[in-house]
Amino acid sequence: TWPRVLGAMSWLVELLMYDQEVAKFEDEMQNKREAGDVDGLLDHSLDDKAFFDFLGNAYIYFLEGKEAEYEALRKNLMDSFSSQFDQITSQISFLETKNASLREETEKILKNSADLPKLQEKQKNYDSDLDKFKMLVDQRRAKKKMFEEKIEANTKKLQAVKSEINEFKSRIEVLKDRVSKQ
Repeated sequence: TWPRVLGAMSWLVELLMYDQEVAKFEDEMQNKREAGDVDGLLDHSLDDKAFFDFLGNAYIYFLEGKEAEYEALRKNLMDSFSSQFDQITSQISFLETKNASLREETEKILKNSADLPKLQEKQKNYDSDLDKFKMLVDQRRAKKKMFEEKIEANTKKLQAVKSEINEFKSRIEVLKDRVSKQ
């Protein structure tokens, strides 16, 4: 019977050491939560805690001979892990879809990058043409201003000539009157 008792004592010592580690782990997690250290609270730490709690409760139910409670506890743990597995699977499929779209976009960019020198040359040509058009527009504006000034000057001359003509017409009328009176 001694080997069995020694084996049981050895197992109990390991269980106590495990319990100390779990208590230490729980204290660290609590300190991280209080400090607001979100990065320190990894998702897998919660899975580990759930599993450790399961082991502790399963052992208690085993020692008390509560087989039904143990089965319910095991089913809850399996359901929890199954739910997490489904969530992870959906995240993986989402990320795979996103990666595929990013790959396609990268391929398009790389494919279009071969056309980049041609497009840059076209842009230079367009910029040069734009500068030429701006110069042409400026030249046209200058000519327009010059023509407007000439038109204004000629309009003044025309008015002066018309006024001279009117003056001559009046003189002619005056002279005609004088001639007719003689």
